[in-house]
Amino acid sequence: IKVWEKENDRSYIKFQKSLVKTIEKLIIKRNCKNVADIGCGPAFVIHFLSQKYPKIDFIGFDPYEPIIKKNRKFSSKNLSFSVATIDNLPNKKYDLIISLGVLHYSKYPLKHIDILMNYLNKNGALFCNYPNKTLLYSMEKKKSVDIERFKFMFKKVNLITIKDIKKKYSCKIIRETKKGNKFVLIS
Repeated sequence: IKVWEKENDRSYIKFQKSLVKTIEKLIIKRNCKNVADIGCGPAFVIHFLSQKYPKIDFIGFDPYEPIIKKNRKFSSKNLSFSVATIDNLPNKKYDLIISLGVLHYSKYPLKHIDILMNYLNKNGALFCNYPNKTLLYSMEKKKSVDIERFKFMFKKVNLITIKDIKKKYSCKIIRETKKGNKFVLIS
């Protein structure tokens, strides 16, 4: 873990570390055999958990080839990485899909939730956060936010609510930050 931490942004690591315990509880409760991290970035969560749970297969997907190449240095028997987007994932099913900070980039986050749900095993679940008004308000106050990076949120074209998700899926908020970032489990 120390080598991994040296190579990655500290604020991102803090964010990821804060979620490890929550995701670990989901893995144990759901008796997961495999876990996919869609939009894994530097993949702290699955890197850490793959070491702790060697009998569970973890795979990280990200469209940015340089980050996948960097992540592959940390691959192991139960941890692998592949270049892919939500729209071109390999045809495989997972017990748990993690997708953190990904739907914010999508113009159609509900469509992408539908796509991810198709990659779940029968009793699988999706753990994700989503673009919402409270989070947007919090981001608008920050001076250092990359507006281009979150263009759909700032244009208010991709904001969704928990009610929007519940229209189609069983869903509950697992965690909510003070800044309005809501993490949900969808099944």
